[in-house]
Amino acid sequence: MLLTRQLPLSAARDNMRRLVLIRVIALLGQLVGIVFAWIYLEAVLNYGLMLLVVLMLTLVTITSLWRLQRSWLVTDAEYFGQLLFDVVALTLLLYLSGGSTNPFISYYLVILTICAATLPWSYTWCMAGITIAAYSSLLFYYQPLQLPDQDMAVMSHGRFFNLHVLGMWLTFVISALLITYFVVKMAQAIRQQEADLAAQRETTLHDEQLL
Repeated sequence: MLLTRQLPLSAARDNMRRLVLIRVIALLGQLVGIVFAWIYLEAVLNYGLMLLVVLMLTLVTITSLWRLQRSWLVTDAEYFGQLLFDVVALTLLLYLSGGSTNPFISYYLVILTICAATLPWSYTWCMAGITIAAYSSLLFYYQPLQLPDQDMAVMSHGRFFNLHVLGMWLTFVISALLITYFVVKMAQAIRQQEADLAAQRETTLHDEQLL
């Protein structure tokens, strides 16, 4: 039952499109963060591996857009798989860029909220366990953000800490906007689809009674 249930067709396709759009926004944010760390902070990071993860996300996004052009049904399992891939990619990027100290770590809540708004509770609890485990692991296992010697003085005067706080604020604002707009739209699409199906059943039942 967990693997075979499918979302209502129009709601599923609309939500998949919104998920792809959210992924594009997240990709742009991640690229901006990588460029900022490279040019402004001059941080010592594994940029090659980070860009490889971004490339994988880009390929999956393109594949998802191609898949939406087909008439294939979108199941709960497929939708969950898309969200799970985002969690894995995010975890890899965070591992390579400071772990739990990276302000972008709060993006886990966006993925979890999308799951809660669109999928059954069993998937949501599973996603909650995965994101909690990922966040907890990043508290202990990660590659620290290393700055060059000339930036250590800047950090000692608190400017680096201020940048970190600013990054946390910016991530929260972006997450709040994504949750407020896209997740509400996703939930509305499912509720509207269920209302349409209920109205269709009532109409069919009424026609049968007339016959």
